Parts: sequence; C-alpha cells; structure tokens
Amino acid sequence: MSQKPQKYIVVHSGKRDDYKVAEGLYDANHLGYLVTDDYIFRYYAKKQNSIPLNHILTSYTAVFWLLMYKLTKKQFCQVNKDKALSKKAAKAANKYQFDLIAYSYYGLPAFDILNPTLKKILFQLHPQPAYIKRLFEEEIRLIPAAEKSLSQEHELKNNDNHFKQLNLEAKKADLVLCASSFTKYTLEQEEIKTGIEVIPYGVNLKDYPFFERKNSKTLKILFVGSLNQRKGIYYLLEAIEKIQKMDYDVELTVVGRGIFDKEILDLFSIKKLNLKQNVSFSELIASYKNSDVFVLPSICEGFAQVILEAMATGLPVISTNHTSAPDLISDGVDGFVIPIRNSDIIVDKLIYLIEKPAQRLKMGKLAFGKSQQFTWERFSNKLIQCLNEN
Repeated sequence: MSQKPQKYIVVHSGKRDDYKVAEGLYDANHLGYLVTDDYIFRYYAKKQNSIPLNHILTSYTAVFWLLMYKLTKKQFCQVNKDKALSKKAAKAANKYQFDLIAYSYYGLPAFDILNPTLKKILFQLHPQPAYIKRLFEEEIRLIPAAEKSLSQEHELKNNDNHFKQLNLEAKKADLVLCASSFTKYTLEQEEIKTGIEVIPYGVNLKDYPFFERKNSKTLKILFVGSLNQRKGIYYLLEAIEKIQKMDYDVELTVVGRGIFDKEILDLFSIKKLNLKQNVSFSELIASYKNSDVFVLPSICEGFAQVILEAMATGLPVISTNHTSAPDLISDGVDGFVIPIRNSDIIVDKLIYLIEKPAQRLKMGKLAFGKSQQFTWERFSNKLIQCLNEN
C-alpha cells in the first residue's frame, strides 16, 4: 500500500510571497491548510484563486486585530493578530496531525503548544531580529535623519518582551528555511544551532519580460522600493549627488511604495529626479523598460524580490551583500555585489557602466539569462526536496 504524502499547515499574515510556499505544497499534494487572515477576501474581491478555499483556514480573530491595527496603528494590535494566527495554526496542526511551517513572527506561540511529535519548521522571511535591530540602531547613529523611517520597522517598534519572543522562534524550530544566504548568515551569527536551508525565490518571467536596450547619452538609474533607510536610500542619493557634481549625465527614477521618508530626500539636491509613488503594475514595467541599471543599496533584506525582477527585464543590478544579491549575481559579470553604507563604491560602479556602454548592455543580457534559472517552479521543487530530506 502506498504511503500517504506528508501534509503541512502553513501560517502567515497577508499575501506573503504571493502564497508561494503554500501554493508549491498544494501543487505537490502536500498542503493541509494555509492559515491566514485575508486570503478568503482576496479570493472573492481580487480573484486570487491559486489555492482552493477548502485548503484555507481564516482566523477571524486575526482579521479583527488586523482591522484594529489599521485603525489605530497600535503595535499591540499587530502582536495580537500574529498570536491569533499562530495559535489557530497550532490547533489545526494538532487536530489533523500535520507538521507546521510558520513564517517568521508567527511561529513561537504555535511552537509552544504544538504536539511534540510534529515538526516545527520556520520560514525565516526576515533576517534574524536581533541582527536587524543592531543594524538599524547603528544606522540611526550614523544617519540621524533615518530615525523617523527606521523607527517604523517591526524590529524597533516592539516592546522588549515581545522582541525576546521573536528571537526564540528559530531556536525552537526543528528546521529553518530562508530565501537568502544573508538571512542564513544572520541566524548563524546569533548561534542558531537548528538546521538551516537556503531556497532562493523565483520570478514570473512572463510578468517581467526582457527588453532590448540601446546606448543612451544619459544613464538612467532605477530604484524600486520604500523610500527609507532600510533600503539604503541615503547612500544612493549621496552617490547620485556626487556623480552629478562630477558632470556625469545621470537620471534617477525612484518608484516608491510603502514608507516615504521625505526628510532624507530633502538632504540632497538631485537633478533629473523622477519620483513615482504607488504606480500601477504596467507603470512599474515601463520603469524597468526605460532604465539602464537598477540600484538597491539595502541595509538589510530577507531577499529583495526587485533584484530578480530587474534582472529578468535585462538590467544589470548593483546591490549589497545584505540582500539576495550574492545568491543571484556573479559580481562583475551580470551585476555588482557591494558592501553596505558606501556611496563611493556605488559611484565607481555607475561610472564603469557609463564609460563602458557595450559592457553594460552585455551585463544586462547576462542578468536576464541568470534570471531564467530562478523560476517559481524551481523554488517549489527545492522546497519539496528540502522537506522530504529533513
């Protein structure tokens, strides 16, 4: 008699990674249930239907606390939402005897009440919280203007007791999955002894098509993301201001979403600056198409999906070693992997791309070729393989 496939409960809030972990498990007949707070609403309102509703468990307590958070912006509402999701997932896992995959910040309450015979698996969406907190506190000391936006980050908003709980998640897990080598490194720096596996994300190549580019007089630089210091925006603006003072012809487009830190922006005088906020998807694709290079000098990222999206459209990428860049980019071949907090290196790489336009176009094509290796199908296959082996 053939053995029944192992089933898993997956828990997280919102549309994390487009539900790709749960979707991959469902396609491989390994999903028990996705426990979340908004899938059922997206299913009807936005026609999100990658997973049928009979595999969805909605925590309406979490929905309540989510609405309260949106109304009040009080951190305890978000904490209560996360706890509600976590506990509902553990109860479902215990009821059906399914192993549990909890995204980071939804794991600890579930792990504490999970049947000890069941596996506790953590998907570490963000780098390790203590590591992030130290980085952000250092950044505020270095760039005082960054305090306003960085203080809104999850790792700095939580009270000491809750923060200690977040740091226990990985230590209590039987297995930790993460999307980048950098995230794994942050866990190891905090002496996490649990087995850690890296499974890089994928990109939908149909949504992010390749564009053939030509040499242009003006180097068009693109940044996509929250305009805040988590993304290293200060160092990018500083680099652009420096290179423009050297009389190089560059244009910066910032496609902003989420936090918009005008205080940092006002520190610099940037010529040829295009600010776009909350653009449509077609406008985002047009921004990729009309650019020559993508720059993301982030201080700390669990992955940074925009790197892979930019590569898929044929852009060479300049990003830091505190992102997925080391996993995706061959330094000097299809992009550049640089250290954090160094605008001079950004300037050097941009000048290289200005002065060697043929090489820039070649790097973009190689970046596109590299992106073809990172599909969501590959992510799902590696996920299933990893779970089967552990």
